[in-house]
Amino acid sequence: MLEQLPLFYDIRSTHCFLMFYNFYQKYLSTVIDYLKYLLYLAIESSEPVYYW
Repeated sequence: MLEQLPLFYDIRSTHCFLMFYNFYQKYLSTVIDYLKYLLYLAIESSEPVYYW
């Protein structure tokens, strides 16, 4: 019983880690897309300044 306990703990912690990682990956990709969009808007709006 004591030998099976660490394995059970590893499975639970791995499952929690995968759930957290999937959530974090979705959230991070959304944030990165938003930052790319803001950067794109900043570049698009500042281009006429460069040409002037």
